[in-house]
Amino acid sequence: MQFKHPFILFALFLLILPIIVHFFQLQQFTRIRFTNVQFLKNLVLKNRKSSHLKKLLVLFSRLALFAFLILAFAQPFYSKKKAVTKTNNIIYLDNSYSMQSKFKTMNLFNKAVQDLIKFPHTSSTITLLDNNETFKNLTLSQLKSQVSKLKLSPSPFKLENALLRISNLSQKQAGETNAFIISDFQINKAHKTPINFNSQINYKLVKLQHKHIANMSIDSVYLLNKDATNVSIRVLLKNSNFETKNIAVSLFNNNLLLAKTSVKSVKNKLSSTEFTIANDANFRGKITIEDQSLKLDNTLYFVLTKPKKINVLSIGKNSKPLAKLYSGTEFNHTQKALNTLDYTKINKQHLILLNAAKNIPKLLATALKRFINNGGTLVVIPDMDSDINSYNSFFNLLNIKNKLTKVNQEHQITKINYAHPLLTNVFEKQVKNFDYPTVTAYYNLNISNSNSVLKLDNGSDFISQIPIKNGTLYFVAAPLEAHFNTLVNSPLIVPIFYNAALQTTPTNRLYYTLDQHNKIAVNTILKKDEVLSISDDTNSFIPLQRIQQNTVILETDKQPDKAGFYTVLNTGERLQNLAFNINRNEGIQKFYTEKFLKKSKNTSYFTSVSEAMQSFKDSTSVFELWQLCLALVLLFFIIELLLLKHFTS
Repeated sequence: MQFKHPFILFALFLLILPIIVHFFQLQQFTRIRFTNVQFLKNLVLKNRKSSHLKKLLVLFSRLALFAFLILAFAQPFYSKKKAVTKTNNIIYLDNSYSMQSKFKTMNLFNKAVQDLIKFPHTSSTITLLDNNETFKNLTLSQLKSQVSKLKLSPSPFKLENALLRISNLSQKQAGETNAFIISDFQINKAHKTPINFNSQINYKLVKLQHKHIANMSIDSVYLLNKDATNVSIRVLLKNSNFETKNIAVSLFNNNLLLAKTSVKSVKNKLSSTEFTIANDANFRGKITIEDQSLKLDNTLYFVLTKPKKINVLSIGKNSKPLAKLYSGTEFNHTQKALNTLDYTKINKQHLILLNAAKNIPKLLATALKRFINNGGTLVVIPDMDSDINSYNSFFNLLNIKNKLTKVNQEHQITKINYAHPLLTNVFEKQVKNFDYPTVTAYYNLNISNSNSVLKLDNGSDFISQIPIKNGTLYFVAAPLEAHFNTLVNSPLIVPIFYNAALQTTPTNRLYYTLDQHNKIAVNTILKKDEVLSISDDTNSFIPLQRIQQNTVILETDKQPDKAGFYTVLNTGERLQNLAFNINRNEGIQKFYTEKFLKKSKNTSYFTSVSEAMQSFKDSTSVFELWQLCLALVLLFFIIELLLLKHFTS
């Protein structure tokens, strides 16, 4: 038994007062003279004993009356736990899209919300968490109000993150912690570190069970072929635990149905189908399937965009191989000699080739530095008769302290960095024996922070990438002329310089994933105080953005939070279409087992929220005893009255 106001119990010491009065009260007797008292002696003894018993009973009843009255004010109670100990209650409700799975007539998330609104009475404050937010110090009424406002989120459930957030909250609060984790406990990815439950926290794990776990989903969409008029796409479908069946797949442009086909889907395997559509710059595609088990991954949105041409400027000597390479429809290639160069055009370029210039004038060096710092890409190819001091001055301006030195020795280009972004997916396998290009002479500019693309047989860089602030500098150690090096006759030159141009404008994907860090390139030039926004039909937001050379890089994270089509706007002008989809991992039918969740001594396992709530109520129930004390006070008061009135002495 415990007391809400234990200090009142000190009043029990006052019960000694009536005892003292009882035993030391002076009694005065009246003497009556009789001639003969022999016949009254026995009667007097009898009356004295009866009077003494009556006084003891009255004393006892009064002591009991005052004792229970004092106990009533101290408010005694009984509980399975020490209610005087501060308790922290933390509720983590998984609101990921996987919680859309059906449970009888409603989905798991709505069922959990409905049960949480019936959370049992508690005097302790409550902290509510979902996959994104934390709501601290809620009263019971505030908890019920906040739970009813929660919505499904694209953020996936990660058990390790949930345990970490709960543990951090527990460390900031004094007292015992009860943590409720309500989820379907879906496994999204393999864990790099073991999952451990904090031994100082009492976990109540509520695993909500799906009605069934068979699911058909759209896994992904990607491009197969693309030309000036048509685009071929492939749609991958994933069959999770369904028996082999035919599934209908529909293709829409906005809400217009373009094509529909049937795909034979095999249990636990990927199936695919293909569509050919017009290469439309404003194509907003939607792929749908018909599957009633889990609807969250039955739709996938994508967009087709025609990227703007890449501006390439060659300064200096004209290179026929490069001029031919950049004559494609993807590029706007311009060739200018030093004496005819318009410096105002530099900042409008994506890629600049400084090819075989005899020297670099200070005005050009300053303009090129500004170009690189703004995110541009510069390729420097010196001539064998170039003014080395002029080049060293330019490199010094870019904070490259290494001096350029000329080496008049013949070497072979023997080392290829297959992992370099310019050569990614170029080779099916690493080539060990091929006709090595040779150089008759070269310039040496090996620096520590460069990323080599090609190396000579003596270890010196032939083509190297050097990061300069926001931009990139590529240095080629010898002129691209056949009598200086044979690389110009090698097919290796094509992917290197082609990809160097393509990577100046990041390629946007068919679609992006919600709740992931996405980088989106928008080819536009912003004026002062202009910002880009992303909008759908109802809402818009301004993402984090940074300006590069003729490009604005948008970065999204928590927004948007709904799958569908979006538009990049600049003060009302539509610049680009985007598509966002939920994480396809939400449809993965893989869950933590009961055995895993019950592996720790401080975890309790439940299959429904109501079951966990009842357990919490039973373990924290308080039985008030002050009403009983008042009843006993009344009882002993009545006993005292009866003793005084009806007990004959």
